[in-house]
Amino acid sequence: MAPKKKGSLFRQLILMLALCLLGLIGAYGLVTFQFNESSHNLQRELERHKATVVLSHSLSQMVAEERWLILQQSQYPKPNFAQALRDISLAYDSPQLAFLKLNISLDERKIVEDIRIMERQLMVKALHLTHFIQTGNKEKADRIFAEYQTLENNLRTGLDQLNSLQSQKLEHLAQAQIRSSHTWLISMLSLGLAGILVLVGVGFFLQIGFIRPLKGVMEAVNRIQQGDFSGAWATDSAGQHEMAELRTGIAYMAKSLSDLYGDLERQVNVRTEELNRAQSQLLQAEKMSAMGQMVSGVAHEVNNPLTVIMGCAELAKLKIQEHQLDGILPMLDDILDQAERCKHTVSGLLKFSRKSAPALTACDLNQLIQDVVRLRLYEMTTTQIHLNLDLDPTVPSLTLDGHRIQQVILNLINNAIDAIRGHAESGEIFITTRMEENTIKLTIQDTGGGIRHPDRVFEPFFTTKEPGKGTGLGLSLCEQIVREHGGLIRAKNVNKGARFEVSLPRHQPTPTEVQAKPIRPVPATVKGLNALVVDDETSILEIQSVFLKRLGISATLVESVEKAIEFVEKQNPDLIICDIHLKGQMDGFGFFHWLETHRPELVRHFIFISGDLVALRSTKMESTHCPYLQKPFTFQQFKQCILEEALA
Repeated sequence: MAPKKKGSLFRQLILMLALCLLGLIGAYGLVTFQFNESSHNLQRELERHKATVVLSHSLSQMVAEERWLILQQSQYPKPNFAQALRDISLAYDSPQLAFLKLNISLDERKIVEDIRIMERQLMVKALHLTHFIQTGNKEKADRIFAEYQTLENNLRTGLDQLNSLQSQKLEHLAQAQIRSSHTWLISMLSLGLAGILVLVGVGFFLQIGFIRPLKGVMEAVNRIQQGDFSGAWATDSAGQHEMAELRTGIAYMAKSLSDLYGDLERQVNVRTEELNRAQSQLLQAEKMSAMGQMVSGVAHEVNNPLTVIMGCAELAKLKIQEHQLDGILPMLDDILDQAERCKHTVSGLLKFSRKSAPALTACDLNQLIQDVVRLRLYEMTTTQIHLNLDLDPTVPSLTLDGHRIQQVILNLINNAIDAIRGHAESGEIFITTRMEENTIKLTIQDTGGGIRHPDRVFEPFFTTKEPGKGTGLGLSLCEQIVREHGGLIRAKNVNKGARFEVSLPRHQPTPTEVQAKPIRPVPATVKGLNALVVDDETSILEIQSVFLKRLGISATLVESVEKAIEFVEKQNPDLIICDIHLKGQMDGFGFFHWLETHRPELVRHFIFISGDLVALRSTKMESTHCPYLQKPFTFQQFKQCILEEALA
């Protein structure tokens, strides 16, 4: 169970940042509010001072107008003099009312009220003054004029007091504004310093709480990249915060990935094996499809020699019956030649048709081409298709899988034949090999109708043939086989037909691919030796018995492994010749392994024979390290194998 956390690292960081931010915002708001309040008060006082100036100016102008009006009235009396004075008083009463509506102090309000009273008294004195002047009462006029001047002076004194009071308030407000500005500036500097301290604290917190643990996380990621999925390094992480948990989580993830990687690797191996088997089966199916096209040619290659063999054998039999020995030897030579021809035909068919494991060996590319051409030559000849072979003799041996390369050659030849048949009644196929620096180039060109879609010809299941005449896999498999050999295959149209170019890298065979046969001493004589021959074909037993007798070797013939085991339990043969495929519960390989267990001294002179070329070249055959002889064989081949291999 994971230890209980004392606090979330991210929560602590967010809380600290929030508190610092709220403190800074609060301090900034308070200082700004005080500064704005001071500015607002100063603005109000400026407005009041402006109103005071307007009031003073209006009252001074009013007194001047009243004096001018009194002077005019004394010289040119007018009946509406009193109404004119009232109009002047009303006109200049609005500035006083506007000033009184302002938010002013009691002292300011008292001064303004006194000014208004004095202004009314001035208007009354003006009326009395004009009356006494008009009536000629000079004494009273002088007294009223003196009172008028006193009121005017008092009015001006009141205005001066109002201005003085406003100036003092402005001075106080200006000083308060300066102090507020200084306070705001100091506060801003303090807030900046506090912000710097907060950033330093956050940086230190990040260093301790994030950067160092993050380095641990990066180290964990690097170890995973280096393939360390054990998760043992997770014990190095200290602390109870999220980063430590993250590193531990990465360790658990790495361990899980290690398990998943192992399972995935096993599944990939299984799927790869299944895919390889499917590809092998697909290749074998394509071989069978190609063999269907070779049936007529193979039948011709086998039936024609068999006809000669049967005819010569029958003629030789008739001559012997008639005691005419002249011409028998040439007939027997023909029989041997035609039998050798059948052997090569069947051997080539077996090499191509049987499923074999991929194996890179030293191969002669020109010989592979000739072996494939031999299987299709008859059909090309009978369908008026002329074959032109131009094989460069300087082409060296290549490290190839011969069976797969033969599949490529045969598919390309079959496509060329089909292209010519679908285009004209006759045509030509050109096959050339050339060596270009480190590349061997094989070219197969035909005079057919060309390729409809050269860019798609190697796509799986893509075919331009009629339904039922093509699987669309032949050229796709060819490309895959050539690519597996490190080569390249290209298709293009030429003036007459299509051309396929196969480029293969030049590889020198390794020492393990080409092994020289050891030179064994040939025994001086084999006469008097005893051989055990095991085969389920009576005719094969009899011909081997005759061959052994000509070598001076006595032979014991048995038709099953069971009888052979009964013989070797009682006798010690000098030589054992055994077929691979035998009737019964045990075949030739089983007999050999039985001898390895019960009579190991007899396996030193054990020889296999079989008509199955693939079985003779199988891994099971190689594990026995025994010599072998392929059916059909001649007496000379049999003699050479007995003398050089089995009894060495």
